[in-house]
Amino acid sequence: MESVDNVAVAANAAAIELCEIRNAQLREPIRIEVSRTLCDSYRKQISRLQKGGYSLTVPEVMQWKSTTKVSLIMAKQVNESVLEPTDADSAIGQVYTGEIAISRYMFAELVDRSNSFKITSNSPKVVDVEEDPTPSWEWNVSANKLGKHNITVRMGIQLTDARGNKSRYFPLERRTITVSPGFIQRGELFFQDLARVFVAPKEAIEELIALFGLLGALGVAYWAFRKDWRAPTRS
Repeated sequence: MESVDNVAVAANAAAIELCEIRNAQLREPIRIEVSRTLCDSYRKQISRLQKGGYSLTVPEVMQWKSTTKVSLIMAKQVNESVLEPTDADSAIGQVYTGEIAISRYMFAELVDRSNSFKITSNSPKVVDVEEDPTPSWEWNVSANKLGKHNITVRMGIQLTDARGNKSRYFPLERRTITVSPGFIQRGELFFQDLARVFVAPKEAIEELIALFGLLGALGVAYWAFRKDWRAPTRS
């Protein structure tokens, strides 16, 4: 009889059910369909969340096809000094700060849904806060398109199962920033394009052809204007 009861208990624990988790540190309750065992594990971890903070530095103006950096740092306390913007941060761009619930495993990722940027991460997606109490992330960002485009930083926690294995990601905060890639220092970029002919001929040559085509069109228009302006008038 005991073995039958144990089987029934195990079956109930493994059965998939709606798991709803509420906590003062969560803006919205978490609702997922998982086993009762996993739900209990998630609830225990969520109950240990503490209020922390983050500081996000994003350049609002980017130089077209030039690499800039986006950086993020978190701390277990909202008022920790590492979250205060420095002069160097302000010189790079806009600094955004806010509160976020802190768990043992924190994650962050930079997302571009318009394919307007080339993004390369310089940091692991997930950081163990017990090993690094002020986790930080950094991304290299290069604009591929001109105009205003959005990039989004997703931040949150990664919970573990009952055995301590890393499990699901739960986003807690999203910051969407509008940046404006432009023709800043276009003269410098021209010579950079010229130098890249010897490194990446096909791509660089296509850019140079387009640039020379534009310059040629402007030259034709200019000489046509001069010719009309200097032509004698008939009485």
